Amino acid sequence: IGVEWLGYLPEQNIDFRIRIKKNTVITHNNNLINIRERLKSVGQEQPLYLTHCKVYGHSVNLTAMTLNSGEYLILIGNGNPKRFIPESKRRWDIEERFACLKSREFNFEDTHLTNPPKISKIMAICKILVKMIVFSTISIPILYSLILIR
Repeated sequence: IGVEWLGYLPEQNIDFRIRIKKNTVITHNNNLINIRERLKSVGQEQPLYLTHCKVYGHSVNLTAMTLNSGEYLILIGNGNPKRFIPESKRRWDIEERFACLKSREFNFEDTHLTNPPKISKIMAICKILVKMIVFSTISIPILYSLILIR
């Protein structure tokens, strides 16, 4: 991310959430804050919410937490900072599902389909299979062996 990007998004009324690094300079109430020190006071997996922060000179809201792995999750954006983590989890879940369809188990890219109606049909089948996986204990390789998509 950069200065121009953080300025452009709000100017265009684009709702955004961006993950930033733990060493990003953040000010809150005109004071430089050390996000790692602030997170020590709230405990692991407990979110810290700050509004009206400045990052790269732009006003943003912030949500931060220390994950069980010890890694920091620091999200900035506009809007309610209490929604940043649930929205981020949902987005990550969607990205993981598409990655599964695209290249991991289903290898959708290997089909080399160019006919839009056929692509729509195979995507519908893939969506159904993903939902079956999510709501069952059947693993992807087992489902894949049951329904060979070529």
